[in-house]
Amino acid sequence: MPIVADNPRGGSLTMGPFSNRTINIGIVTEIVLLVLITEVPVLQTVFHTAPLGWDDCVYLCCIPFVILGIEELRKLIWRHSFPTERV
Repeated sequence: MPIVADNPRGGSLTMGPFSNRTINIGIVTEIVLLVLITEVPVLQTVFHTAPLGWDDCVYLCCIPFVILGIEELRKLIWRHSFPTERV
């Protein structure tokens, strides 16, 4: 998750979520491409995909928050274990 890696020493939540324009453009582009590949019939044929159900979408929307929480916990533990070293 690039936003997590953008601030290795401090917490990711101390930065603004839209502070890195390049990363935000990349995330939006990736989401648009994924929606097109899974929802447009011609692209479904080319990539052998099927439309996602609502339960799949909810599951996929929750995963980044789990990863963010795990990474923040790792940084917190690292900062308390090695206060003078870089993460």
